[in-house]
Formats: sequence, structure tokens, C-alpha cells
Amino acid sequence: MYDWQLAHPQVVYRAKGLDQWIRSGAYERILSGKYVADATGGAQLGQQVSCVKCKKTVSTTVQFCPECGDDLRQRGLAATTVCQVCTTPLPAGVKFCVNCGSAVS
Repeated sequence: MYDWQLAHPQVVYRAKGLDQWIRSGAYERILSGKYVADATGGAQLGQQVSCVKCKKTVSTTVQFCPECGDDLRQRGLAATTVCQVCTTPLPAGVKFCVNCGSAVS
């Protein structure tokens, strides 16, 4: 009922808003991993680091930078341990697995 008298249906306004949001660069920032994390520093991709060589933000579970191919294992940025329960790659210094909650020894 809301838009029966409108010249353009609501979906057109939503598409316009989406287009403006994409053109603002916000969508590209999200794709590159540059977005606000929760209070604990968590992110959808887990703990992240910046590649020393090209500054691309990558997950600690990645062994080679997808942007420049730098070996993150040699620089100590890749995961250094694996959860004994669920085999999730984990960064150094964690006490509990981010996937299953098991204590990491």
C-alpha cells in the first residue's frame, strides 16, 4: 500500500541506495577486510594480520599472501599451531580454540 501512488516503486529506491553505498567505497573496504570488528577484535575471518610486504589484510590461517605471494610462515604471521580437537589452524598465543572452545596446550 505504501508505494502504490509513488512514481517509482520502493525497490528502485533500494537499488539506488545500494548503488550509492557501493560507489562510496564501503563495499570494497568490507571485501578487503577493513571493517569494524567486535569488542574482542574478532572478525568473520578470525584473527587477521597485515602482510609485511604489501600491507594486505589477511587471515592468520593463510600461509601465503593472496595479493603478493609472500610466505607468511617465514615472517611469523601465519598460524603456528593447530587445535588438537578440531584441527583448526590457530595463531600463536591463543589459550582456547576459536572454533570449538577447547583449551590449547
